[in-house]
Amino acid sequence: MTDFTERIVILSAEEIRDLYGLPRFSQEERRLYFSMDPQEQSLALSHRFLTTSLFFILQLGYFRARRMFFVFSGNEVGEDVQFIMDSHFSGQPLPEKLEINRVTRWKQQQRILSLFDYQDCNATWRARLQEKAHRCIRISSKPINIFRDPLS
Repeated sequence: MTDFTERIVILSAEEIRDLYGLPRFSQEERRLYFSMDPQEQSLALSHRFLTTSLFFILQLGYFRARRMFFVFSGNEVGEDVQFIMDSHFSGQPLPEKLEINRVTRWKQQQRILSLFDYQDCNATWRARLQEKAHRCIRISSKPINIFRDPLS
């Protein structure tokens, strides 16, 4: 009897991390992704606390890089935090606690989506993507094509 619990492997663990993992930036990439135009800077500085401004800039930069949002802790993004502090908050002390609550994070994400004219993936969009994947399956049985086509 065949075991149908085995999954098709399309991407390696490293490829999945490269596509969907928290970005790891070089100094040059930090300059690119954490720079802000006046509108973005106004949004970032509109927060009451340095920590929330800092998280906004982190989320903005990571969204630019991956078009995704991440939940992260301060120790995972220490080099990025230091870069942002040096670039945008020079002379201010690093906040002791680098965390924001879920509601604040969600509100920031909605602002970023709006800034880029994006919207959350809702049930309608998920159904469209699933239908596109089903059409692709009829054309090609290669797993990599089924993965790539809906993304294009």
